[in-house]
Amino acid sequence: MSDLHQTLLVFDEAHNVDNVVVDAQTLTLSLDTLELATISLVRLTKLLSIEESKKPLKNEYKRLVEGLRHSEPTKRIEEENNIPIDTITSIQFVVLMKDIVNFFREKLREAPIHKKQHINEHCSIPIKNVVDSFCDSLALTPEVVTLIPLRLHLLIKALGDEYGGRQDVKGDSFYYDDLYLVADFAALLCSCQEGFSYVPDVVKMDKDNCFHSVLNLICVDAANAIQPTLNKFHSIVFTSGTLSPLKTYINILGLNNVVEEKQITSSFSSMRRICPLFVTKGFDSISITSQSSDTSGSEIKQDRILFSSQYAYRSNRLIIHSYGRLILELSKTVPDGILCFFPSYSYMNICISYWDEMKIIESIYFNKLIFVESNDSEETSLAFQNYRLACHTGKGAILFCVTRGRLSEGINFTNHLARAVLIIGAPYLQSEILTIKERIEYLDNKKIISKDEYLIFDAMRTCNQCVGRCIRGKNDYAVAIYADKRYKFNDNKIISSMPQWIVDALEKRFTDISADQSITLAKEFLMKMSYLFNNQTNLKLQKGKTLWTLEDIHKDQLVSFNE
Repeated sequence: MSDLHQTLLVFDEAHNVDNVVVDAQTLTLSLDTLELATISLVRLTKLLSIEESKKPLKNEYKRLVEGLRHSEPTKRIEEENNIPIDTITSIQFVVLMKDIVNFFREKLREAPIHKKQHINEHCSIPIKNVVDSFCDSLALTPEVVTLIPLRLHLLIKALGDEYGGRQDVKGDSFYYDDLYLVADFAALLCSCQEGFSYVPDVVKMDKDNCFHSVLNLICVDAANAIQPTLNKFHSIVFTSGTLSPLKTYINILGLNNVVEEKQITSSFSSMRRICPLFVTKGFDSISITSQSSDTSGSEIKQDRILFSSQYAYRSNRLIIHSYGRLILELSKTVPDGILCFFPSYSYMNICISYWDEMKIIESIYFNKLIFVESNDSEETSLAFQNYRLACHTGKGAILFCVTRGRLSEGINFTNHLARAVLIIGAPYLQSEILTIKERIEYLDNKKIISKDEYLIFDAMRTCNQCVGRCIRGKNDYAVAIYADKRYKFNDNKIISSMPQWIVDALEKRFTDISADQSITLAKEFLMKMSYLFNNQTNLKLQKGKTLWTLEDIHKDQLVSFNE
């Protein structure tokens, strides 16, 4: 590749770039990982024993090492630290890897054993202490440790066992993923101390539904993680239709010399093709029969319930019922496809189960088919294909999706595939999750962004992506319903986190409205947009010609009959 310093790097769909770089440099070691890494080392020992007397292996390995010596990163490390990378034999290297595995196995024994112990204690350990202990126990410098993954790759490649294809060693096809993970964990631990947290934790494993200790190396600073990449290029371009607010991205990524902060919006914004509605309240009144054992047969009544997906309201049957009724009314009003996003798979399953019990699902089926996203990628792909087919050939369908799920990004729902997007609740991160908690605390302590601001920013960019699924071209249009009491027109943190093309269409009368009002506004918007007209057309002059109501149609039919 040519000199990268003269190259332009473009990040498309850059709204999640900070999460991508953070996730890429966040690693976790479990006892299972270490056990599989040990099996890999046993295999390498057998292969080395077979190849010990074979000269071609030594020549190939020497050639690879010489090629490595001429690479810029290795030359720089050797020059600065006077460290030859081939001073130990392959057998000695395997022994070194065993020592590394044993070091982390010992650290796992020191980790919390019970979840309660982890909750009661802040288990984050100063990363410098861990690095010093690690290097002292192995008698290595951090610079040498950073070369271990590359040395491991060279050894496996020289043995011709990159994909475990050697037939002269007993066993099935073999992969070294877990051994590479251990090597990467050690190298990352020693290479970057700023912007990382080392946190032993206790997690519940699916295999036995029991808690097990793990070691987490958590990247908490996206700016620190992405800078080595950015520094290699002359200029960087970040693009996305939902890159808002720019200032927050600039701060989180630690960008300097920003040339342009202005958002670029397409010409379609001159005609409002999105109708955002902040629906905070349910219908005028609801009355449902409780099916719980303690109130069997009793009626629950309440006026104007407030929509919310907060944890305290997750099991509130009135709220769930109101969400279901909103979907039912939309299925009667919206032609073609409707996307319905839930904040999590668990909440989606709770809602579907309740709606099925209350016959709401059955009522929706009279208007549209329902398809559901799942954790299984093949099932989700099949659901999406059938949803498209239903929209193309029938009276439309409803697709139940999950924010931050497979269908919330990268999938285009053009034209009639999405005439409405409903976001049930607000997709706030669970701040008690360890990786999220560590990152938020770091950003807050460094005064980059406060905890509350970050949670709102992340929730709104997730919403922006969901809404963005339906506006993929200049002729697309849709209603976007944000159904939660936390969406407020006068909250600058909310509004500033929305892209300009949505803000331009958001009117005060579209906010803090009830479910009844949202149905009326959606009907008006869709009726207006369903007729083709150009940007210059005066709608008043077209009244009675292209914007016919049902009453107009009946009148015309009556006149034709009399004639």
